[in-house]
Amino acid sequence: MIEDKNNSDKFIRRLRELKDKAVDIGIMGDANRDYSDRDIVLIAAVHEFGSPKRRIPERSFLRSNFDDNYDRYADMLMNRIEDVLDGAISVNDALSLVGQTVAQDTQMTIRRVIPPPLKEATIKRKGKGKTTPLIDTGRLIGSITYEVKDV
Repeated sequence: MIEDKNNSDKFIRRLRELKDKAVDIGIMGDANRDYSDRDIVLIAAVHEFGSPKRRIPERSFLRSNFDDNYDRYADMLMNRIEDVLDGAISVNDALSLVGQTVAQDTQMTIRRVIPPPLKEATIKRKGKGKTTPLIDTGRLIGSITYEVKDV
């Protein structure tokens, strides 16, 4: 008796699962939800790209983190895809691992103090010796997350 060990059906099913999923990483706000969601998305965008009109310099924390770690993230994603195709991990778990890593790295990027430093007037206005750009209440850094979703 010959045993058929063809796993092509499982492989194809896993490929389809990969095709139908994505991971979003960053500030997850929803314009249809409460004001605070829209507010934190706006704050993040202003700091990520700057606002010359309001004299707020660009302090990229999302793009700069991704650019600095692109090769590492690509390798990690490829390794997780291999794990999915081997049946060692689910698609959701694989994308969650990647999302969690990128979100944590983005938070660490903010903690590193992104230049330029705060102006003296800003430090005085904030009070209590707060001198770290992008960290005031902790709301921005706490809003960085990820979401695995169907596409």
